[in-house]
Amino acid sequence: MARPNPPAIEIARRLKQNYIVGMITDNSAYRAERLLLREGFYGLFDPVAVSCYVHSTKKQKGKKIFEEALKRAGLAAEECVFIDNSLPNLEVAREMGFATIHYQAGEHPPSRIIEGLAGLGVKTNKLF
Repeated sequence: MARPNPPAIEIARRLKQNYIVGMITDNSAYRAERLLLREGFYGLFDPVAVSCYVHSTKKQKGKKIFEEALKRAGLAAEECVFIDNSLPNLEVAREMGFATIHYQAGEHPPSRIIEGLAGLGVKTNKLF
């Protein structure tokens, strides 16, 4: 079972000060509740689109889970950045108009997220 990545979570906490920070995740109801309740992600991520509730996954290369997250955020894909560890998931998001960042915990340093966001014009200098 994957574990939350503390450096990435800290980046999300800091970004939340000035930006909408959502989560699109492929998980079972049990895992989703564990993440959201036990790991304290309620309040940090809003909106949250979970595959078991949306009945669509990122892995299916379907757009429904992404569309649901956009609807909940009240944003267009072109206004969003999608960060994921899966290149196929990033491809779907990119096709929809999201800016994307590939981040694989353990393989890439957390600075990859910050540098990727800064390269997209996200103001990160006051946060880190």
